[in-house]
Amino acid sequence: MRTSWQIQQAVIKALFIREIKTRFATPLGYAWAVLGPFLQVMVLVIIFSFISRNGYQGLAFALFFTPGILLLNFFTQQVNNGSATIQANKGLFNYKQVKPFDAFVTRALIEFALLLVSSVVIFSGFIWYGYEVPVVDPLTLMAIFCCMAAMGFGFSILFGCISLYFRDMNKIVSLMTRPLFFISCIIYPLIVIPSEYHYLFLWNPLVHAVELARVSLYPYYIAPGVNIGYLFFVSLSVSFLGVLAYRRHWQQMVASR
Repeated sequence: MRTSWQIQQAVIKALFIREIKTRFATPLGYAWAVLGPFLQVMVLVIIFSFISRNGYQGLAFALFFTPGILLLNFFTQQVNNGSATIQANKGLFNYKQVKPFDAFVTRALIEFALLLVSSVVIFSGFIWYGYEVPVVDPLTLMAIFCCMAAMGFGFSILFGCISLYFRDMNKIVSLMTRPLFFISCIIYPLIVIPSEYHYLFLWNPLVHAVELARVSLYPYYIAPGVNIGYLFFVSLSVSFLGVLAYRRHWQQMVASR
């Protein structure tokens, strides 16, 4: 007899392998997980190189853009997974061992693994090319990754629950996440914004995550007003709300098959 925890581990492991085989059916699929964000960074580098060759705060554009692109892609991919997770796995919910929560956890783990692999590969490439990436505070950087994972996980469950009532919720979520590219300090630092408007941007937890990631990577980067405590609070609150919503709607997720 296996315990419920052992059963859940086996289910998540099986779903993990299934998702990997489905999502990365070809070698190009694995490569694109790294090439996608890298090409986004290179396009931004080319565009902004025509404007200035000094970067921001003496930081090369490639090093400046990479943390923001990685974190934004990680977050939006998780959020967009909400309704897709239910639809892609609804046939498996016929088996009583497989719960919708396991499917959400599996996709969150895959996205987190992709974030770590992409970060290591891209920054290793920059180091090989000749850039200096000191990583002055790796623990804070990992804490930021974990906070973003928790926040994305919570939002994915929340939007997955909402999609039970609005079938086109995935399209609405996709539209909602697009402005984040422009309001999350991805292509500019917070310090270039007039100080009287900082409070508007600091309501956005992604601003805290992106700017704190740069501070953790580079010793001389300045990011006024950002606070990892705020990021932790928002991530914990959203993930808590997501779990509450799941407890209220998990039976409807199973019945929606």
